[in-house]
Amino acid sequence: MPISLPSCDPHFDFQVTLTVGFTVAAIGVRPANPQAVALAGLSSRAEEISRRRSLTEAQRLRGELDIGLAQALRVADTGVEAWGFCAEIEVDPDLLAAVAGRQQARRRAAVGEWEEAERRSRESRMRTLITDPLQATAWWYAGHQDQPKELAEVAKAFQQVSELVTPARPEVAETAGGLVDELVQTAGPDIGFHVRSTLRRIFAGYHRDDLCARLDALPVTED
Repeated sequence: MPISLPSCDPHFDFQVTLTVGFTVAAIGVRPANPQAVALAGLSSRAEEISRRRSLTEAQRLRGELDIGLAQALRVADTGVEAWGFCAEIEVDPDLLAAVAGRQQARRRAAVGEWEEAERRSRESRMRTLITDPLQATAWWYAGHQDQPKELAEVAKAFQQVSELVTPARPEVAETAGGLVDELVQTAGPDIGFHVRSTLRRIFAGYHRDDLCARLDALPVTED
């Protein structure tokens, strides 16, 4: 009997011819059309199998249907036991070409994504080597351990390249606090004590006891 079975691709069906066998239990209610019941049971079993395959796998599906439908199983509570096999599978050539073309496009896209990921990975590794002279030198020496005399020149070359391509750090704007730090660090201990005392009076005048406490917690430089 010819039926349509769904594939794993929506709207693309297999046209299948099933040979149906069935028996009816001797006792109980006998269905009016046991052959139709048997076909319905086999169709349900066949759909579970066909949904896993695309139109390009028609021959594989035929074998799986023969295996999956060979056992006689009862159809619900009807008293009918059904079994069968796949006599023929027909696939529309235009639909088959469309599915095959889409599968090929997906494979090409997957290969393209993999190649792009590989390119980005290589670029990231190269960027790390260019900006890290020590790592770049070690990477070079790992493959040229018989050339230790060249190591210094290679290291120098990597250092020069790193300095060339690494963006310069922006200059930090001067602040009043930075100027005070410079004075304390370069002057004698008396100036440092005077600066701390002055800052403490200023903080206390603005009722910033928290800043006074933090100032008192700073280590005192003896030189």
